[in-house]
Amino acid sequence: MVGDSISFPIHTLHVNPMECAFTHGDKTIDKHNLPVTSMDMTQQLVALLDNRAHALGVQGKFEAAVKVAQQIIVHMPTLSTGYIRIANLYRMQGMQRHAIDAYAAGLHSVSPDDPRYLHLGDGMAGAKQQAEKRIDFVGLLPVEIVEDIVTLLPTEYRLRSLQVSKTWRKKVLECARAWRECNDYDVTDASMIAQVAPHVKHLTIGTGNEQTWSDYLISIMEGHFTKIRSFHLTVKFLPSKENIDSTMVALSRMDSTLTKLELNLGGTQNTPITLSHVLLAFPRLKSLIYTTTSRLVESIGNTSLLDENHELVDMELDSKYIAGKDILPLLQKCRHMRRLLLNGCNTTVLHAVDMSCPALEILGYNTRGNHVPELTQPTRQRTTFGLREFYTKNGSDPEFAAIILPLIRKNMATLKTVYMNISAWGLHELSSMYADLRLDSVDKLTFWGDDSGIIQPLILRSISSCTTLSHLSVSASHDIPGLVDALTALPRLESLELSHIWSSVGCTYLVRLFDAYAEDTRNIRPFRTISLGYCYVVTDAVLAALSKIRSLENITLSNLRNVSTRGIDAFMNELSNTGTANISLIEMDSIMDDQLIALGKMERLRSINLDELKNVTDYGITEVVNEAQVLRKLTLTRCNSVTLRAIAHAKQKIKAVVVNE
Repeated sequence: MVGDSISFPIHTLHVNPMECAFTHGDKTIDKHNLPVTSMDMTQQLVALLDNRAHALGVQGKFEAAVKVAQQIIVHMPTLSTGYIRIANLYRMQGMQRHAIDAYAAGLHSVSPDDPRYLHLGDGMAGAKQQAEKRIDFVGLLPVEIVEDIVTLLPTEYRLRSLQVSKTWRKKVLECARAWRECNDYDVTDASMIAQVAPHVKHLTIGTGNEQTWSDYLISIMEGHFTKIRSFHLTVKFLPSKENIDSTMVALSRMDSTLTKLELNLGGTQNTPITLSHVLLAFPRLKSLIYTTTSRLVESIGNTSLLDENHELVDMELDSKYIAGKDILPLLQKCRHMRRLLLNGCNTTVLHAVDMSCPALEILGYNTRGNHVPELTQPTRQRTTFGLREFYTKNGSDPEFAAIILPLIRKNMATLKTVYMNISAWGLHELSSMYADLRLDSVDKLTFWGDDSGIIQPLILRSISSCTTLSHLSVSASHDIPGLVDALTALPRLESLELSHIWSSVGCTYLVRLFDAYAEDTRNIRPFRTISLGYCYVVTDAVLAALSKIRSLENITLSNLRNVSTRGIDAFMNELSNTGTANISLIEMDSIMDDQLIALGKMERLRSINLDELKNVTDYGITEVVNEAQVLRKLTLTRCNSVTLRAIAHAKQKIKAVVVNE
């Protein structure tokens, strides 16, 4: 009899044939999962445990297999079977050193008379031989696979791999994608800089370490950066004036390939490298971003040294103060300019731009805090000239209408995008002065209302005949009825954004607009996107009308204080019948767990963004990710009642979970 833990004689156990371990491993494991504590273990039971350990190993249950094999050694420490089984399990995992230790323990404990004693010695020799073999996967794998691997490595490990061997260095340096981007925070050693430089296309230097900067400068001077396309340099120390010329000579070695330069001089007390220095060093430069805390008159340099018609087509200039007379000489040398962003401008700058930039397509005037798109179309021969896009600043402190509107009127036939935050202060006759303003070709329009009540009617009149307007954004409107009347007379929009509307007058007008959009079932330009933020005019009735528009795909609701929880309930339930794919809820106190869970019923919902929803808890997050069928992304920002437990659950359910503080 085996010990008290087994209630039947050992002779009643029947071991199935050995092949059952391979074909019915699960059954073998389940059937014979018995505790073994007796020292009087028979050979039959040893075979059973060995069979079970092997079956677990084949199924990949390595730790469980080792524990079963260890039972054999515990009960029969002088038998070779347990040591051989453990060693074989380790060798299956490629753990040769552990296998050698298991064989050694067997040779120490097992009698030479054991029938399998020689297997211990042979196995140990085989494990030692295997352990000494080193497979150089980098040398054997195709370049394409090595490149995929190396590209995913952190820069620190990529640099270490260069020091392994000549073969590794050659193969790793052949991974062009891995070295396209380089910065001086990661690559600091002078020898490494020289090795990776020929593969770099985008270089960033910004540590402020003078020795590192010197090492990079030497590598640039020696012509190592042969493929460089863009260079971002932040100057945090002030070079001596005698070194500036030599620095620019060194940088000019990149001129044949460099197309974009970003130079940030904000960390210096005055401007060591002027705009003229830059354009002289890079006569073929296409794009320049230049930031300085100095006045432009101090940082522009001697423009008379520049060649006529510099090839620059895109410039962003951020300065403490820009006057028209200061920037005019520079613009006159850059008559191919197609995109121009100027921050720090006084009221004379737009006149200088108008005089000097015949090819200009995109203009940003004091646009800090506002995104201005990049040039997307290549340089081409144009048959018509004039601005396509115009942008002012975002938010408070509008520009004077008397400064902006003359340029808008001059380019009104070509403008496609207008982002205009202007004030009619002191100009009550503005409406009559610009009675001829017509934005008949505009596609995207953003404007702010003003206290005078002059700007909105002027702009709405300018688009009264427009058939191309698809995206409209209005902030601080004081006349929602007037806005809705204008919109109902136009073709249906594709996108509408209303924000910072503090008056509650006009609710019924918005209901009328959305009812009209819902009833218009034609496929001509469906209404896809709505954003409502900080609007007292938005009520339950407005959301009810909005929810009936079946074409809606993107919805953003922010801080709507006149919307109730009941109104949100009805809105969410109705949205389940729409094609909504993306929804963003920000500072909505009326959103609780139940309202969030209702989102899970939307059959096409792919993205949810939640920002400062203080009444949403783990329960709401867990349930919505469980219910939503095609949800791919969840973004959480300052949702303080949501814990790491719910976030971990969400990560198991959907592809992307982003958490912002």
